[in-house]
Amino acid sequence: MAEPHAPARHVVQERVLFALFLGLLWLTRYAPSEHPAVPELDPSWAQALGYALTRGLQFGVDVVFTYGPLGWFAHAAWQPELFGWKLLAFELAFKLALCAVLARGIARVDGPASKLTFALLLLVPEPGAEAFYFTCVVALGAWLLERTRAADSNRASARELLATAPVWLLLAGVAWIKFTYLVLAVAAIAVVVARLVLAKRARAAGAHALVAFGALLFLWCACGQNPLNLWAYVSTSWEVARGYAQAMSAPAESTDVALAVASLAGGLFLVWGSARDAGARVLAPRLALFAAGAFVAFKAGFVAAGSTTLTCFGYALWTPWWFANDAVAAPRRAGALALGRVLVALLALWGYQRAQLASGVGTTRPLAAWNQILADHANSIAELDTLREAYTLERAALAAQHALPRVRERVGDAEIDVFQVELAVLFLNDLRWRPRPVIQSYAAYTERLAELNAAHFRSERAPRFVLWRFTTIDHRLPGLDDAPAQCEVLRRYRPVLSEGGYLLLERDDARGAAPAARRVLERDVRFGERVELPELDGRGGVLRLDLRPTARGALEGFLASWPRVELEIETDGAFTSTFRIVPGAARAGVLIDPWMCGQDAVENACSGGKSQRVTAIRVVSSEAAERAFAPEIGLVYEHHAGLVPPFDPEKARALAYSMLDRAPVSTREPIPFSRSSIEGRSVLVVHAPSELVYELEPGRWRVDARFGMLPPSDETICTDGAVFAFVLRNERGDAAFWRQALDPRARTADRGLQHVTHEFSLPESTRFVLRTNVGPRGDGACDWCYWTDVRFVRVDAEEPK
Repeated sequence: MAEPHAPARHVVQERVLFALFLGLLWLTRYAPSEHPAVPELDPSWAQALGYALTRGLQFGVDVVFTYGPLGWFAHAAWQPELFGWKLLAFELAFKLALCAVLARGIARVDGPASKLTFALLLLVPEPGAEAFYFTCVVALGAWLLERTRAADSNRASARELLATAPVWLLLAGVAWIKFTYLVLAVAAIAVVVARLVLAKRARAAGAHALVAFGALLFLWCACGQNPLNLWAYVSTSWEVARGYAQAMSAPAESTDVALAVASLAGGLFLVWGSARDAGARVLAPRLALFAAGAFVAFKAGFVAAGSTTLTCFGYALWTPWWFANDAVAAPRRAGALALGRVLVALLALWGYQRAQLASGVGTTRPLAAWNQILADHANSIAELDTLREAYTLERAALAAQHALPRVRERVGDAEIDVFQVELAVLFLNDLRWRPRPVIQSYAAYTERLAELNAAHFRSERAPRFVLWRFTTIDHRLPGLDDAPAQCEVLRRYRPVLSEGGYLLLERDDARGAAPAARRVLERDVRFGERVELPELDGRGGVLRLDLRPTARGALEGFLASWPRVELEIETDGAFTSTFRIVPGAARAGVLIDPWMCGQDAVENACSGGKSQRVTAIRVVSSEAAERAFAPEIGLVYEHHAGLVPPFDPEKARALAYSMLDRAPVSTREPIPFSRSSIEGRSVLVVHAPSELVYELEPGRWRVDARFGMLPPSDETICTDGAVFAFVLRNERGDAAFWRQALDPRARTADRGLQHVTHEFSLPESTRFVLRTNVGPRGDGACDWCYWTDVRFVRVDAEEPK
C-alpha cells in the first residue's frame, strides 16, 4: 500500500535537499555590508557609489565609472540609508534568486556522481564576484533559450512572456551592477532574440526583446536615473573599459594563461559535444552564449592578471556544467562528456588555487577556508541587530582619526571635490561632494575621459573648493593622471590651507580665460631615443605622446591585454627614474613642468614656488611595446603661459607649516625641514638638533602637540634616541619647563606617535621654543624627529605674576 506514495515521498525528499543546498550555496555567496570607508582608493569608490545612489547623481553624467547604479550593492561600503535595501532586496531576494538559478542547474546533469560533483563545485569558496555574476548571466541566458524554444507559434503567448519576465528582470539586475555584466547581458539578449528569429518566430523575438530592454529601463529608472542619460552611461563606460585594458595591464604567468585557455577551450568543446546531435538551432546559441561569457571572463581575469585570474577560472569551473544536458547527446558520448567536465574542472581548480595563492590570502587548505567563510557569514547574519550600531561607532572613530576641522570650517556647506583618489575623506568629514565625471584621477585613462574632467572644471558645475592629495598607482608618471583637469585647477584655484596632508584650494572667479598653448617642440621620436626638453619662459609645460597602435598590437590588446609602456625622465636635480605611462592619458597630455612628484611639490607649485625641471625624456624600449605600437611616436611639448601663479612667500610659508596652527617666526635647522605622513597625519620632519621659535602674547597658554621619531625604513633602528622640549627664552637665557626623551631602540612605546598637553605662563619679552636635541650619546646621525598638530590656546588674559 505504501508504494503509490513512494514517488511523492521522493519528490518531497528532493525538494528538502534542494532547499538545504540552496541555503548553503546562498550562505557562501552572502556578502554583508562592508566597513565604513577609509581614505584609500578602493574603499573610496565603493563609498562614492553609495553616496551617488542616495543623492540621485546620474551615472554617465555626474559619475563616470566602470560600475553602474547597482554597483554599490556588490561592494557595499557602509551607507546607512541603503542598509535595508542591501540586506533584504539584494542579498536575500535578488542573490537568493540567482543562487536558485545556479542550483537548478544540477537537475540538468545526468547521474548522481555528476550531480554531486557539480554541487560541490558550486560551493567552492571565494571564486570571485565577477565569476559568480558572469556565470549567472550565462545560466539565465541558457534558461531563456530553453523556455522560448518549445512554442511553434510566431507570436509569444502571454504565458510565455509572464514566465520569462522574472528572468529578464534578474538579468537586468545583474547588468546594472557593472558595465561588463551589461555587455554580457546584452549578448545574452542578442543570442536569445537571434535564435527566435532563426526559428521563424520574429514576432516572439520582438516581444522578448521589448520585455528584456523594458526590464533594463525599468531598473535604470527605479535607481533614480534619467532615461535620457542611458546612452551617456553606455558610451562613457565603454570608454573606461577600453582605456582600462591599456592602463591596468600586467603580465600573466604563462602557466596561468595555459590553464585558462585549456579550461575555456575544453568547456567550449563540451558545449559542442553535448548538443552536436540536436542540430544547429540548438548548438549555435549554446556555443555563442558560452563563448561570449568566456571572452569577458578571460579579459576580466587576465588584463590585470595576478589574483584577478580567479574570475576566469571560476567561470570555467561552473559554466560548462550548465550546458551538460546529456539527454541531447548520443548515449555513447554521455560518459565521455561527464569525464571531460571533470577534467576541465580539475584544470580550472588548478588555476583557481594558483590565483588564490597569488592574492596573498589564499590557502592550501580549501576545506578549512570554506568552513571559515561559512562561520564568518553565519556570525555576520547573527549580529545583524548590532551591525548598524557597530558601524556607526566605527565611522565616528574614523571621522575623528581623519578629521579636518579647519577645512570643514572654511568650506562649510559649499561643494567640494578631491584629487586624486581619496574620496572617503569628504564623506568622513560630512562635506558636500560635487564629483568631476571620472571620480578618481587614475581612471581618466583616455583623451575623452581626461577632457570630460577638464571641461567640468571650466564649467559652472565646478565645485567651490578642491582638496588635493598627491597619489598615484602602479608607479605611474607624476602629472599623468587627470593632467588636463590638474591644469584647470592650477589655473582657476588658489591655495587656502593645508591640513592632515590635504591641500585645500578655493576657486578664483577673477581669473580670466586661459591664453592659447604655444608649441615649443613637435617631432616624431623612437623608442629608446633621448629627447631634451627646452627650458620655458615661466613654467607650464605639458608633454603629449602619441603612441600609435599597430594592427597586431590592437588585436592582441583586444583579445588579451596591452604591454606596459614606461618613460624615463631626467631632471636638473640629477634625478633619473622610470615611470609607467598610460598611452591614452599621455595622448591627452602630461603636466611635467612644474614637476609635481609628491605632496610638497604640489603645494609648492600651487603657491608659485620653484620646482625641479624635467630636462630630458626617453620612451623606454621593450620588445612587447615595439610590437604593439608603431616605431614613430608623436611628441608635442606645449607651454601654457600663466598656468602657475606668481610666488607668494607668505602662502608658501603657511603651507609649509600647515601641520602647526601657526608658522614659527624663526627656526634653527642644520638639515632643512621636510614633511612626511605618520598614521595619516602630515608631520614636520626635523633633524636633531633643531628649534622652532614662536612669539606669543604674554599671558597664560596651553600648548597641545604630537611628536615622535620617524620609523626606520627597515628593521634596523640606528638612533640612540632624542629629547623633545618646551623652552621659554628671554634675555637671561633658556629655561625648559617640559622635556621628554624617546629611545625607540630600547622602548617599544617610544616608537609611535606621542602626545603632550601643557599649560605655561609667558612673561613679557619671552619667546616659546619647540626644541629637539640629540640622544644621550650625542650621536645625531639617525635622529629624524617630527612635530605635528601643535596648537596654542590662550587660557586667560591675565598678566603673569
